[in-house]
Amino acid sequence: MHYNKVFTLSLMNKLFFILLLMKKNVLLILLLLIETNANSQWVAQISGTTNLLKSAYFISNDTGYATGISGTILKTINGGVNWNALSNTIGNNTITSAYFSNADTGFAVSACPYKTTNGGVTWSPTTVYCTIFAVAFINHTKGFAVGCDMGQGEPIICQTNNGGSYWSLNHAGGSGNGSLQSICFVNSHVGYAAGGGGANGGLIYKTVDGQNWFPSALGSSLNFVVGIYFTDSLNGYAVGNYGVIMKTTDAGVNWVSLVSGTTVQLEGVYFTDALTGYVVGFNGLILKTTDGGNSWIQQACPTTENLFSVRFTDYNTGYVVGASGTILKTINGGVGISESTSSCENISIFPNPATNQLNITINNSNFISAQITITNIIGEKVLPSVILSLSKETIDISTLSKGMYFAETIVDGKKSVMKIIKE
Repeated sequence: MHYNKVFTLSLMNKLFFILLLMKKNVLLILLLLIETNANSQWVAQISGTTNLLKSAYFISNDTGYATGISGTILKTINGGVNWNALSNTIGNNTITSAYFSNADTGFAVSACPYKTTNGGVTWSPTTVYCTIFAVAFINHTKGFAVGCDMGQGEPIICQTNNGGSYWSLNHAGGSGNGSLQSICFVNSHVGYAAGGGGANGGLIYKTVDGQNWFPSALGSSLNFVVGIYFTDSLNGYAVGNYGVIMKTTDAGVNWVSLVSGTTVQLEGVYFTDALTGYVVGFNGLILKTTDGGNSWIQQACPTTENLFSVRFTDYNTGYVVGASGTILKTINGGVGISESTSSCENISIFPNPATNQLNITINNSNFISAQITITNIIGEKVLPSVILSLSKETIDISTLSKGMYFAETIVDGKKSVMKIIKE
């Protein structure tokens, strides 16, 4: 019995040791998964095509479309896990953009707006035969399409009041060749259409009644606008050639150039809130701002293909499409923790670990702009971003659960990330 007891205890010790090793391995795997997820930024999706993709549009977190050359229309119903090519009932023209008012009804634009009423299974041409680049609807029946009348060489704005069955053709005016490339609406009355070319230079048209359009002064810094986006009734952004990003804070009355840090062609712009926005362009360029355009940081990108469109379904989840069938996805705003880590000499955060509040000290009292954002270990924002107006401020973190977080700070364009512990 004595030996049997010793043998039993020895066997139990071995089993315990094996289980302990297994537990450590599982923990190591979990830590590796967390680290990989934390460092992930933009990840390439399998699109199933090598055709150039011009636009992305999502009607929900799961369902979205990507369109491109040769009549390409791809659809996902599972958040980009799978992309399926829809039957081509449009032809071989380039599908420059798409817009859906609900799960079934949508428009794809090329030589004219094409309409589907069955979620993209079939498409029927509508009545305007011009080169159309973008379309947007303000309700189920009233919408606008913008592009170019190649016969007269003028930018056009088309309007429908019956859900796209009939479109009226209006010339936007201007001398020489020109086209409108993008359109966005702030509300059911206020919208903007942008483009340029030829003697017109950069073009932005505005409506304040959802009916009549008039030119909005742009200036000479940008002679072709490809993308435009407004975050509210006053603040908007326009991007285009030579790496130019322009911003208005007075509803398009005046536009000022922002420092983008690049000279490549910029194609698409999208904002997830008043401060956080993205711009994409040639050579795999993805820029991000978290301070309303005051500074732009280039994000790591797994491709050097030209990128044409960016779209987000929520604050963290976004998609980018481009040449050679490129589709990229991020689930954390494109920011990996290791990417952002840099010198923290411009700012101090204490105590750390902290319980209920963080004290923020900016070491340069003459700073111009500063912001702090608290994220979890996979880059998700857990508290609203805070604009710092004083060199010493306090942030309440009492609502956070215990654990590890990251404080992302931007002071006069210099970005730092510091690990903080909530006790």
